Amino acid sequence: MIYKISFTERAVSDVLFLKKTNLAAYTKLQALLLDIQEHPYIELGKPERMKHDYAGCYSRHITVKHRIVYKVFEEAVEVLVISACKHYKDK
Repeated sequence: MIYKISFTERAVSDVLFLKKTNLAAYTKLQALLLDIQEHPYIELGKPERMKHDYAGCYSRHITVKHRIVYKVFEEAVEVLVISACKHYKDK
């Protein structure tokens, strides 16, 4: 099953920031997004189920500093990317 990927305004801003400032991280993010479309819970980037303020969301490593945070909506077959830059604890 292929999940539709959508982005919050913050995530769009984060993706554009990475594209301008860190091409290697941007390239890795693209690979992660392709993987998330098919396997939102496993595979690349060490997916981790999040707790507390981000309960129900998942996080994957882009780089040591950057993480992609997303939520999966099974019934809609959709993944919402919440952020894609910095560590979620840095917000």
